[in-house]
Amino acid sequence: MHNDRRGAKSGEAAKDFKAAIVKLFTYCKPYRVLILLGLLSAGISSIMTIVGPDQLKEITNTITEGLATGIDMDKIAHIGIALLIIFGLSALFSLLEGFIMADVTARLAKSLRAELAKKINRLPLAYFDGTTVGDTLSRMTNDVDTICQTTNQSLSTLVAAFTLFVGS
Repeated sequence: MHNDRRGAKSGEAAKDFKAAIVKLFTYCKPYRVLILLGLLSAGISSIMTIVGPDQLKEITNTITEGLATGIDMDKIAHIGIALLIIFGLSALFSLLEGFIMADVTARLAKSLRAELAKKINRLPLAYFDGTTVGDTLSRMTNDVDTICQTTNQSLSTLVAAFTLFVGS
């Protein structure tokens, strides 16, 4: 981290992390149904990913048992179809989760940018005497993008990792 002209460190953490998280959850409140739907989709996708290898084990067992007596191709076909369905559902729910979280992120970014624009418009002109408009806009843009990227990636990854951990 380096200091800018005002002495503030770029990339510094919030002074009150708990308050910052509470504010972030407040901003996310209008999107909580979509967020829960996205997290549910991530969880279902992870569960399907866990169930798939169990079906692969079943195919292996069927082939191993049938080596001496003959392989039951009908059973393998049924398991193969089940595998296609399981992994297809996993991919579908993962895609759905990605679309939902991208939508929430875009809406959240729009909301944050609108509120920041209102705040900038209320700042006294004296503020801009000591700070260039470009620095202010750059910092705002970077902060909003960071918040939105973190929200989009972290929630989904957390749910998927937790589901995979518990399921495994």
